[in-house]
Amino acid sequence: MLLPAIAILCFAGAAAAAEEVSVEASRLDGAVQARAHALVAATWDTVWGTLTDYEPLPAFIPGMKSSRVVARNGHIATVEQVGEASFPFFSFPIEVTVWSKARPPEAINVRALKSNFRRLAVC
Repeated sequence: MLLPAIAILCFAGAAAAAEEVSVEASRLDGAVQARAHALVAATWDTVWGTLTDYEPLPAFIPGMKSSRVVARNGHIATVEQVGEASFPFFSFPIEVTVWSKARPPEAINVRALKSNFRRLAVC
């Protein structure tokens, strides 16, 4: 499960308190694919609460400038996120609106509704 900005997100960051962090970026079919993994010392409830509380995400995801819930219906949220992904030799702005469905306690399904890049994959 990856932060819905993920991330999710795609923002190539992880919480500063992570014990183990890895970030990979590569080109795939003309697009940039970014994957982030972080091992943190936290309870499952804390992790789940953090992953599904979208508005505070900019406080600990590097490059994320804003994350705003524009609609919510139970476990389903529509979230607008703005930021910048930075890599050693390039950076690019990110503006994305995602549909996010929390399926506690196992997964969060995320798909891009609108973005300034061709493809968004949240792994």
